[in-house]
Amino acid sequence: MLSFTPSFILADVAPPPGYTSNFDYCVKIVNLEKYPNYLVFINISSANLSLPTSGYLLVKPNQCLPLAGYRPIAKIAAIAKNRVNSTDLKQTDSQTILQNKNLEKSLISANIDIPRPSTLPIIYEGQKVEESIQIQSLDPNNLALSTIAKSPPQIFNWIFLPPLGLAILGWVCWKQRNQKVKN
Repeated sequence: MLSFTPSFILADVAPPPGYTSNFDYCVKIVNLEKYPNYLVFINISSANLSLPTSGYLLVKPNQCLPLAGYRPIAKIAAIAKNRVNSTDLKQTDSQTILQNKNLEKSLISANIDIPRPSTLPIIYEGQKVEESIQIQSLDPNNLALSTIAKSPPQIFNWIFLPPLGLAILGWVCWKQRNQKVKN
């Protein structure tokens, strides 16, 4: 006789009705200018610990860093500017990466991690969703963050698309009625 042992298997499952998983998601720290003596980094990893991480990427003011990949999680950390030399940073085409592994151990980790939501309401379909993060406090021992809000979908979708849909529906009904009258 076979025994059944439950296992936790994750698979791509369609979102529930009224929700979508088709959206771009990024994280933005909105008040970096209040902390000019610190460098803030973001590390994008996966819930699957066997997948590689992005390394610590330097966050720039007004920059929204995309969270992509398999179940991504953003971890935010900071360090005092006077502890970092120019040789500790590596400039790539689009990012600045912290390459000194000893400094990574000295980073002040944030009190929260930011996971990418798996689904959002259907109004976010195909939209870019910004998660705005605010630094509540930052000192040599603590980095406290809070979430502000997700960016709302574009107003264009709410104003233009419903009347367009009604106009198309009205035209189809009018055409069907005229076809019945002619026959």
